[in-house]
Amino acid sequence: MSEQIYFKIHQPFTCVYHIEDPMGVFVTLIVGSKRAALIDTGMGIGNLRQTVQAITDKPLMVINTHGHADHIGGNYQFDEVYMNPDEYRLADRFYNQTDIREIIYQQAKQRNLVPDDFNFNSYMCCRLENKRAFDCDALLDLGDIVIKPVLLPSHTPGMTGFYIEPLKLLLGGDSICSMVCLYFPEASAIQKHIEVLEKTAELPFEHILTSHSKEVLNRDNFEAFIECAKAYDEQSAYRYRDPFYRHYGGKMFIYESRKNKTAILVK
Repeated sequence: MSEQIYFKIHQPFTCVYHIEDPMGVFVTLIVGSKRAALIDTGMGIGNLRQTVQAITDKPLMVINTHGHADHIGGNYQFDEVYMNPDEYRLADRFYNQTDIREIIYQQAKQRNLVPDDFNFNSYMCCRLENKRAFDCDALLDLGDIVIKPVLLPSHTPGMTGFYIEPLKLLLGGDSICSMVCLYFPEASAIQKHIEVLEKTAELPFEHILTSHSKEVLNRDNFEAFIECAKAYDEQSAYRYRDPFYRHYGGKMFIYESRKNKTAILVK
């Protein structure tokens, strides 16, 4: 597969590029007048750096929302990558588990999703020596766009989202999304997740982008996330196994909100 067709680029807003990996993960590039910010690096199979450089040549800051392998997989392609220090231990654990990267690679290979120029050795041998501490209290100034980090500690302890005020856009990572997974040992209890959602509701966002969908969500979807978490019933849930982290899984609860929006919580 050629690099030109590996990633699919969606542009929901003028300065926002939601970049789709065919294995179901999205990273988000925000391009300001002076700088650009890349949120997450995906699975790491395709050449994300080359794709980003084709969109912008502005100075780039790369930031991870959290430390799971499908969000930090492409970190090795960049000189520096920032993340909340609360995610360091988790990121090191997932990045150093080559069996997970092997599973991701084999699934990509079976689906003919490995680019022609993919360097297997670089992918398997990389380490997180390029990680840097991200200051979650500092605003990201891209010139004409200012981005506010938002702590969302439920899917993982140091999960960090981002609020882009001029667009009223929230980047929710894996804590604010249509299917939130709280079955990992590092995930919070459901009550803590509800508190995170209710705190985030104070932000005046109107749009939401998540890490596993191209859809631009809205406040109605967000209300469904809260309703779903409060209504979670293990007796009405279905058994679920994670497709990549196969030794993890939980009970999937599917909820239809009062405004006919679907939300899923797996605990």
